[in-house]
Amino acid sequence: MKEDVRETIEAAREMTGARNILAVFQTAYVMALEGTTRASAGEISAREKKEFDMDITPSNVGQAFCAIGIKSVVSHGKVRYVLNTGELEKICKVAEENCKEMADKMEEALDVYKNLNDRVLGLLERLRDVLDLTSEERELEMKLKRLEEDY
Repeated sequence: MKEDVRETIEAAREMTGARNILAVFQTAYVMALEGTTRASAGEISAREKKEFDMDITPSNVGQAFCAIGIKSVVSHGKVRYVLNTGELEKICKVAEENCKEMADKMEEALDVYKNLNDRVLGLLERLRDVLDLTSEERELEMKLKRLEEDY
């Protein structure tokens, strides 16, 4: 059970990271569709905060773009990422699919926990039955003892 909890927590962390990456690329994709061809990590981060109310730092935006291999240029001493709609659309689709797969895994994990409550309640009911039988056994032993003493 401990291992299940650990795996579920790890899956939740992965899903949060994937969701954040998806939000980064969706934001960049929307900016590209609006005609922005280059944007800094700070600009994408600020837009993300405004659109999704998510606090993803510019350094995390930069890490995501570098990890995927999004081309960057230096303009006026500032790194700007090249926002190519075709490339960003493909990345968003892959990231969306990954998020869906992770969500399915999380649902499976949650099913384990939903069933856990029913199992615990069932065990409690069995314990009550055993305690009742134990009490009944004591009463019957006392009656039997009295009967034996009377004969």
